[in-house]
Amino acid sequence: MMEAEASGSSKKNILPDIRVDNLEKTVENSNMEEYVDFMTGGPVELFILAGRGAIFKWQELMGPEDPKMARILKPDSIRAKFGGENILRNAVYGSEDANKAEEEIRFFFPEVKSEADDKMKASGEYLSKTVNPILLKGLIQLCRQKPDNPLVWLADWLLANNPINEQS
Repeated sequence: MMEAEASGSSKKNILPDIRVDNLEKTVENSNMEEYVDFMTGGPVELFILAGRGAIFKWQELMGPEDPKMARILKPDSIRAKFGGENILRNAVYGSEDANKAEEEIRFFFPEVKSEADDKMKASGEYLSKTVNPILLKGLIQLCRQKPDNPLVWLADWLLANNPINEQS
């Protein structure tokens, strides 16, 4: 993510059919209908929180998932103060880890460019400029030579023609 503390927000209605795949891990099937009704019952505020330890810090502010436990263990937490009487109405949600956060940001904020997008672009550029040209030369030579053990031949060729070794 980005270094800013809050980098995006939006108010949206969540449609009942859009996140059921992710809810199945969180909610028992017997409670699924009630949870979907609750989550889609009106507009929700969506935020992107970013910064070092943002997920952990947000989880600490939210408190335990069950509001009853939150009132006992973390009485100043958001869920303790604003959660309902059961786990399905616990007031707030937060991504469980960075991978889940990336997935959810892409879904709810498709216009936001993420750090993962930058890394993928940089990786693609590196492969195009550095790896692909030398690998292509090796594969062309491999086809011309037709060795008995092509994998070993290519490995040896790549070691012998490594551009990093030529720079030293």
